[in-house]
Amino acid sequence: MDALQKAINYAGSQTALAQRLGLSVQVVNNWKKRGNVPAEYAPLIEFVTSGAVRAEEIRPDVLWHVIRGKRKAA
Repeated sequence: MDALQKAINYAGSQTALAQRLGLSVQVVNNWKKRGNVPAEYAPLIEFVTSGAVRAEEIRPDVLWHVIRGKRKAA
């Protein structure tokens, strides 16, 4: 299961996730169709899922350890 679907399941539906994020359901639906969530929403998704879905899962291409100010484990 991909990270966005995991977040949708956590929220209960695409509509519920969109509401928690303060977005329209069309935005979440478009992310699902494209298979890509904009990086700027990854931390918010992590927050609204109480950490059940980490930003690193949503956008593994982003250097989150740099953004979070932590050193990457060796």
